[in-house]
Amino acid sequence: MVDLPEGGGWIVVEHPGRDERLMSLMELALTIPEDDREPYLRVACEDDPGLFREVTERLEWERKMNGFLLQPLLPRTEPERPFKPGDVALGRFEIVREIAEGGMAIVYEAFDQKLERRIAIKCPKPGFRRRLPPELRNALEVSHPNICRLYEIHTAHTDAGEVEFLTMELLEGETLLERIRRVERIPVAEAAMIARQVCLGLAEAHRKGVVHGDLKPGNVIITKDPNDTIRAVITDFGLAQPVSEISGPTAAAQSRFRGTPDFIAPELWKGSPITPSSDIYALGVMLFEMISGRRPFEGRPASQRIGVTPVAPGKVAPGVPRAWDRAVTNCLAPETIARPSSAAEVAALLQEKDRTKWIVLLAAALSLLIAVYVFARRPEMPAAVLTVMDLDSDGESAIFARGVMVDVSRRLTALGGDADRKVRVIMVDDSDRIDVRRPEQAADVFGATHALTGRIRHAGGRFTVDVAVLDLKSRQNLKELHSDYSRAEIGSLPGALTIMVAAVFDIRTKLAAATISQPAYPDYVQGLSLLKSDLDTADSAIASFGRAIEADPDSALPYAGLAEAQRLKWGLTNDRSWLERAEESAAKALARNPDSAETLLVLGKLKVSRGAYAEAAAAYRRALALAPNHPDAHVRMAEVQREAGQIAEAARSYETAIQLQPGYYRPYFDYAVFLSRLGRYQDAIVQLETLTRIAPRMRSARYELGRSYLESGRLSDAEREFRTAIAIRESWAELVGLAAVSHLQGRFRDAATYYEQAMKTAPVSANLLANMGDAYRLSGRPADSASAYAKALASAENDVQTNPRNGFHHAMLGYAAARTGDARRAVFETTQAVALAQKDTRVQWRAVATLEALGRREESLRLLQDAPKSLLDDLSRQPDLSALVTDPRFIQLKSLQN
Repeated sequence: MVDLPEGGGWIVVEHPGRDERLMSLMELALTIPEDDREPYLRVACEDDPGLFREVTERLEWERKMNGFLLQPLLPRTEPERPFKPGDVALGRFEIVREIAEGGMAIVYEAFDQKLERRIAIKCPKPGFRRRLPPELRNALEVSHPNICRLYEIHTAHTDAGEVEFLTMELLEGETLLERIRRVERIPVAEAAMIARQVCLGLAEAHRKGVVHGDLKPGNVIITKDPNDTIRAVITDFGLAQPVSEISGPTAAAQSRFRGTPDFIAPELWKGSPITPSSDIYALGVMLFEMISGRRPFEGRPASQRIGVTPVAPGKVAPGVPRAWDRAVTNCLAPETIARPSSAAEVAALLQEKDRTKWIVLLAAALSLLIAVYVFARRPEMPAAVLTVMDLDSDGESAIFARGVMVDVSRRLTALGGDADRKVRVIMVDDSDRIDVRRPEQAADVFGATHALTGRIRHAGGRFTVDVAVLDLKSRQNLKELHSDYSRAEIGSLPGALTIMVAAVFDIRTKLAAATISQPAYPDYVQGLSLLKSDLDTADSAIASFGRAIEADPDSALPYAGLAEAQRLKWGLTNDRSWLERAEESAAKALARNPDSAETLLVLGKLKVSRGAYAEAAAAYRRALALAPNHPDAHVRMAEVQREAGQIAEAARSYETAIQLQPGYYRPYFDYAVFLSRLGRYQDAIVQLETLTRIAPRMRSARYELGRSYLESGRLSDAEREFRTAIAIRESWAELVGLAAVSHLQGRFRDAATYYEQAMKTAPVSANLLANMGDAYRLSGRPADSASAYAKALASAENDVQTNPRNGFHHAMLGYAAARTGDARRAVFETTQAVALAQKDTRVQWRAVATLEALGRREESLRLLQDAPKSLLDDLSRQPDLSALVTDPRFIQLKSLQN
């Protein structure tokens, strides 16, 4: 299989297949009081009135049949208990006593005569099923101090016939539910200890690919370890779910209705499959009950729980720590995308302390902005378009020239107010990105009316600066600045240039005072100059910002720059420690200035990297409030909406960016990429062909056009664009593009060679390594192929740990697992990927590749039932999938799309 690199996938949460959803809704409706069924189903099926009618009709038929679905087919004739005290199962396990009974199972205390230890035995009740659920075998692989240790599954012959039973750790103590009922509210310190242990145990289960499915206080035992300290243990993985099928009546769908209503996540009430996020919701309900003594929706029917965020526990019980309010509220978010990405993240949230007053003020400000700020708006268009150009410079001054103009760009875009109506600023980064070197080019490419341009020279320890605001129509300098600066004084230059621009356009906005000291400024602008996608410059930028921080530790700017450089280093190396360092630097920047637009934009990027899309959106909204016309902020907001599955909202945000900057290349480019990722290749091609006429030397536009041609099957056109991009400036991405063309043409050795060349400069990528593994495998190099797949697996594991909400990361992990021989994990990860991102054609594409590699043709075809024509066409071109695309059932699918 072949896939080209891109900036990231996005998540679209969709419903499972209609039949599975219908049965899930039926089962859930039958568990709630009859009077609440219709209101509940109206809310659950609000997106599908036909489904509502079908479910209610079946429920009415069930009522007329007098509970037919709830009754066993044959009367129960088996004995009530499979074992009794004194029995010795399998000549080894002596039954001591019955210690617990659930709806479907019985638990006994027993003595293992072979190992001479007390254990517990769990077996299903007669009349339900004689065999334990197959999903339980997955829980045997989970080993953690805060999860009840499961030993083995055995089969015994009893008076009830052949019965399977599970041997497990014997826990002595009380359930968390019993503890809550006994003390009403668990003291904060004890609750924190229990909560942390439950989070760690649940995190380990999820890491091993096991979802509990019925997490609640009754399934947590509070016992003591040998040191007499509290040990909280999660039990009863009888509902533990790996999702074993891509579609169809999954184990999750079959058992979902046996969950406890108060702990069922909103998406499950609407018929969606169980995921780790469902367990996070149940964890939130448990934490709420522990700290407040009550449940968040106690006494409220199912119809009033869907899509509703409950009040924080601190609102119903005094003395709840603020960190608990935040953690619990996040867990109970109606949308899965807004919940913590893992139980470990919940544990970290619970341990957060109230550090400083500004954090509280910032959170309040962000919450207020989320409530009142209307993003999709059409502002009054400015009268002028100013392009900030790179200054002409000599060798000694080049690095300062670049950094100074980056700083000036940022200051101008942050002016807001009066400036927004009078001038739009094209940042120097944009001029550099598409090789606009002369003011005349800026007029053609950006529709610029003015340019901030000039020169800087270094001699005798001083910088000589000659800069002007140039009217591009009259070719007149409207205002000029001629001055000399020492290295220590260079920090005054950006402020002077900003004031000059404000004077030209009669901008009355009050300019903020300098936010970085003169001694720190030279290293700061040097760091800005070095923020490029290159390992050497990233390291140099980190060093420069570090020196600036030493010179001015109270300024937010060098910390924000350092965070961006460290984030860049993480992207280039895939070493997650750099992401963690970037987050620490961003926190320090916010501590110094929570209203820095640049810091908020960096923070938003970091939140996206972690999958915290709601927090990223809040940061971007605040940045937009501070700088409404910032060139990147609108597009980044669209990217977050895209990641969160808000496709329509993302499209509107891209269109707003275009309205803000008509004729400017960047929004059109980003919108074209967005369309391409949706499989709307022809629409993307129209945008990109126009863009390459406007900016013929824009390498990234050539690359994206080649990518869209490739996805459309126009291989010769794709190869032409990739080679044109390489002629402008060679990069690893275009080499991967040529590798993809070679692969689709069956030239696998050429593809492998291009991949090898690309890997010399490409950042670590599971996607790229998997592609290389495919090329090696198909060109007869099995050892090289195995090595590439193993590296892809390690890279994908790292990606999933960093951002568990990204469906494409899970898809890549599933594919790499399949190619390295781990079929069970491959299916689990692929299922998670599809559940997270069903409309992402890249995820579907990788999922099909994984299933075909595992020989699971039926599931491949089920997954493709509603696939768009563009995806089916793409699959038809893949050499690896020749067996699938010649299958008569696939051919029929394609014919239905034509």
